[in-house]
Amino acid sequence: MAYKFLIFDLDDTLMSFQKAEEVALDKTMEVFFEEDLRSQARKAYHPISKSLWQALEDGRLDSPGNINNLRFKKLLETMPHRGHYKDAAQFFWQVLGEQRHLMEGVEELLPNLHGSYHLSILTNGIKKIQHRRIESSILEGVFTLINNSETLGVSKPDPRIFSLHLEQLGNPSKEEVLMIGDSLKSDMAGAKAAGIPCCWYNWQKSPLPSQNPPDYHIHHWREFIPLLNSSL
Repeated sequence: MAYKFLIFDLDDTLMSFQKAEEVALDKTMEVFFEEDLRSQARKAYHPISKSLWQALEDGRLDSPGNINNLRFKKLLETMPHRGHYKDAAQFFWQVLGEQRHLMEGVEELLPNLHGSYHLSILTNGIKKIQHRRIESSILEGVFTLINNSETLGVSKPDPRIFSLHLEQLGNPSKEEVLMIGDSLKSDMAGAKAAGIPCCWYNWQKSPLPSQNPPDYHIHHWREFIPLLNSSL
């Protein structure tokens, strides 16, 4: 099947959220924690943040917008700090929105896709932050539709978010659509539940799951164009 509509995840698929988060976290630590507590605060932050994103994917949180305040509230409750948790959360968002680190190979990939496919983005992130990160990057102007769970009112892997996204694309045949992302749960399982073919961007080279594997998988973006050509 020749795919005509390519739906991309954003974080750790097109743009490196890991790098952006580390920069934002480093600067937040400098402002809100004494130097001797920063290492401890960083170690505490990651499991708190991971558990909240998991809650969003599981449907136990209704909006990604709740995550930032909650994680800094929980973090600042655990140790001495400077300032209010809402100030820390706002500062973190501000710095995060300024980061535009691309995943390796994206800069070379997009010119080969633009104009040949309908390109769109579907992310679980915050609208304001995600759009700020895309602005002034090479992603700006390339994608005809950029959607996020905050705007659509439902998060990946819920199949409803994929249906809403397809509606805004004009309801193309699902056989002509390919979802590409780094998360087996939110991107791959969500797309499969919605009846959409999917490609796992497995940049971390994790083991391929034996049950319910993705339709395709790649380790680097240089593998993607040959994959598309082989599906013709």
